[in-house]
Amino acid sequence: NTFMLNVEQKLNFETMATIFKTGYSRIPVYEDVCTNIIGMLFVKDLIFINPVDETPVRNFVQIFGRGANVVWIDDNLGEVLSTLKRGQCHLALVKDINKGDDEQDPFYEVKGIITLEDIIEIILGDQIVDETDTWVDAEHTTRVKRTNDFVWANLRLLDAKIVDQTLSDDELRAVSAHLSSNFASIFDRLSEKQLLRMIAATPVVEIDTAEKEVNEFLPSDLMYEKNSPSDKCTFILGGKVTVIAGNDNFRSDVSSWSLLASGALIDSVYSPDFSAYVSSGPCRCLQFTRDIFDAAAASSVLEMLPPAEVDNEMKLKSISEAGNVTHGLDRTGQSARMNGKGNEDVVKLRGELLQKLLSTRHIDEQIAAGDSIGKVDDNVDDGEPPL
Repeated sequence: NTFMLNVEQKLNFETMATIFKTGYSRIPVYEDVCTNIIGMLFVKDLIFINPVDETPVRNFVQIFGRGANVVWIDDNLGEVLSTLKRGQCHLALVKDINKGDDEQDPFYEVKGIITLEDIIEIILGDQIVDETDTWVDAEHTTRVKRTNDFVWANLRLLDAKIVDQTLSDDELRAVSAHLSSNFASIFDRLSEKQLLRMIAATPVVEIDTAEKEVNEFLPSDLMYEKNSPSDKCTFILGGKVTVIAGNDNFRSDVSSWSLLASGALIDSVYSPDFSAYVSSGPCRCLQFTRDIFDAAAASSVLEMLPPAEVDNEMKLKSISEAGNVTHGLDRTGQSARMNGKGNEDVVKLRGELLQKLLSTRHIDEQIAAGDSIGKVDDNVDDGEPPL
């Protein structure tokens, strides 16, 4: 059950994410066979590593020269404890002499590992579970139960090389939480359900690094061009985008978890006051269109209306013919009790929303498709078709 690395492996994002998930701080490195341990990798040393460089584990071991203590299988724990307390490493390889048979000579063989924590647990007579442990015991029979587990899928958002057509369930929720928390002025128009569905229906795109000619200030393949109309808002998942803004062409770089051109979602005549291009790609991003945002916003308000047993066309007709409406919703989604002339405002608002829904049916179908793409949970039965 010992997690080890082959000396031929590369310290890329995938390998480092695997190391991170194990929760171990010291990892044996072997060559050819797992019993031939040639060094140790200390996880704290990985702070010097850029996953993009894909540094070979062999080079890493040679640079840091981390070695492991060696103890023998018949040593008593007092002697082993004294060895581990010296500070070289809190992990030791346990070796024994394999006498084999008469046809071959005896040879040294690694039987396993022992750590300082193992000895302390024996002294205390109980298991010690730290904040990164996955298993309670060394035999991996009991998994650690935590109330707030780290969402490992979120690590993929940091790797621009991993490009899927859509986000995973955990990524969907992470992006949704980030947008609703940090860009509330835009996305508070959407309910939690509709925001998730919009993100799920939006494909992940990859944009290559923009190529600039000699003496060219801006490349020709821009994400956004200053004063040029746009109906797309871009959420960056990976890569780096350079933004040129202002009369002085002030330059700034934005990367993961940044949002560009959010005004495009709410302004029908939006033109960015900046130019932007991918300066370090590929850039992995989501590009939300104004049409799909409008459809999601309309569906969000409709979620708060009383359910009906007829289809959308019949609802539109019945609302226009309604004589008395006692409950309605204002444009901020707050409930209001209205009588008399106030009913007309509610009828008008509901009619506008339903007409918007009908006119953007093809866009709304994309949002509904997000339920199957991202497997977004929806346990609310509102008696209506998917919005």
